[in-house]
Parts: sequence; C-alpha cells; structure tokens
Amino acid sequence: MLGLAVMPHMIMQINSGADGAAARRATRYVITVISVFCLLVAIAGLGAAAVVGDRTITAVDPKGQMSLLLAGGLEGGTSSAAGSALFTAVACAVFVAVLGVVAGATLSTAAALAHDVHVHTARRGRLREVSEVRSARWSGVSASASSASSSLSFRRATT
Repeated sequence: MLGLAVMPHMIMQINSGADGAAARRATRYVITVISVFCLLVAIAGLGAAAVVGDRTITAVDPKGQMSLLLAGGLEGGTSSAAGSALFTAVACAVFVAVLGVVAGATLSTAAALAHDVHVHTARRGRLREVSEVRSARWSGVSASASSASSSLSFRRATT
C-alpha cells in the first residue's frame, strides 16, 4: 500500500538528483522503505490470520482480506484501545494509498498536458521555463477540477 503512496515522491526525488549517484541512492532508500513496509504488512496479515483462524475469516470474507480487521475485533472490537489503534492504522494506510495514487495520476496528467500538449503543440517549443512551470500548475488544477467534476456527475448518475 505504501509503495503506491511513495511512488510520486520517488519519481520526483530521482528527477531532482544532482547526478546519477544521488539518483541511485534515492532509489535504494525508497526501495528499502517499500520493502520493509511490505514485509511488515505480510507479517501482520499472516499473524492476524493465525490469531483469528481460517474458518472465521472465510465465513466473513472468502478472499481473506478482512483478517487484520477481524483480529482487531477479538478483544472488545474498536471500543478497546488495541482494536481502535489497529482500525485507525488500517484506515490511514488505505487513505495514504488512495492519496498516493491520485497524486501520481494528477502529476503525470499535469506534466503531460503542460509539457507535451501546451509547450510542444500550442507554443511549438518556444516557452520559457517559468511559463512552463505556470502551465504545469494550471494543468494540475484543470486536471483535478475535471476529475472532481466528472466523479461528482458520475455519482449523481448512479444514485
């Protein structure tokens, strides 16, 4: 989950490196953080499955994706401190993953609109760097507004 959230930041860090060695160092750091987090998620999932039991998990969710939340619900559910902390950690991880995916999609859309469409098509490559950055910012705003309005209209159409 955190891997998706870190991806836009990793790309920005690699692009801002002074040289190849700095980019490789940043890449190693991010890969280490992502690997440790994914290992911890696997350990937590397997531990929760061992505590809860496979029959309980498959009775609630045949895919087994509820094992961590079921483990938090054993001792008092979300009213206990441990259950509340576990539920909060899972909810935060999901939120950060979604936020990372949205940020990455917005960054890539803004970069494509600003660099490829506006600079090379509309201005034929004749644009100063300050104006290109301004174009990227406005592209990010327009991509975000377009996504938000289309999702709101889709929600109204489905309800």
